[in-house]
Amino acid sequence: MTTTLPILTEEQIRARQFIELKGISWQTYKELMAQLGDDRVWRIAYDQGVLEIRMPLTEHEEPKIIIADLVTALAEELEIETRQLGALKLEREDLTRAVEPDTCFYIQSELAVRGVRSIHLLLRQ
Repeated sequence: MTTTLPILTEEQIRARQFIELKGISWQTYKELMAQLGDDRVWRIAYDQGVLEIRMPLTEHEEPKIIIADLVTALAEELEIETRQLGALKLEREDLTRAVEPDTCFYIQSELAVRGVRSIHLLLRQ
């Protein structure tokens, strides 16, 4: 079965700031991501057949930075090792879920990802 996606320009996505497409297979999501690549402004999330495309908003950027600074300051004060990464794609095919956060932290799992170039999300036992 082939899913036909609407053709939208980046300007159309920016104007809407949020687009939700339902009934999208994991395979279609993976093909879309391969075709789009990582050189784009907007972020994509996928949750069990629902594909969301979002544009970063100015009013979102400042709180994001404040929260990241707060997490960093708290971790330093509590002497907790963290690893902060920026925007990256986090996928779990077994859960058919994926997200591209603006920034993320490894706190409890920092030691497991320290110095690792390619992080794979695993199930906790």
